[in-house]
Amino acid sequence: RTAFEKLTDYDYRGTTYYSVRNLSLYECQGWCREEPECQAAAFSFVVNPLAPIQDTLCQLQNETASTNPSATPQRAANMYYMTKLQIRSGNYPNTYLGYYFDSQ
Repeated sequence: RTAFEKLTDYDYRGTTYYSVRNLSLYECQGWCREEPECQAAAFSFVVNPLAPIQDTLCQLQNETASTNPSATPQRAANMYYMTKLQIRSGNYPNTYLGYYFDSQ
């Protein structure tokens, strides 16, 4: 089962192998879930109340410092950082120990 640890307004150093603009947060997470080499997804957005849609950027990373327990994240405005986790099967609620499980 795939889960994501999500940080709000923080970013970790990592190697981006693919980036795409104007996806939703859910779509960005879904791409990372489907890509075997994706270890983390960095999702950033620009808040503009005058624009009909938000400008977003989804970056898939195949290397990330977030898996290193001694790594410290950097503050980042308007950012969600999602580290991909593999959880053994079991009957867990959608939120368990602070982790968010996606629908699959």
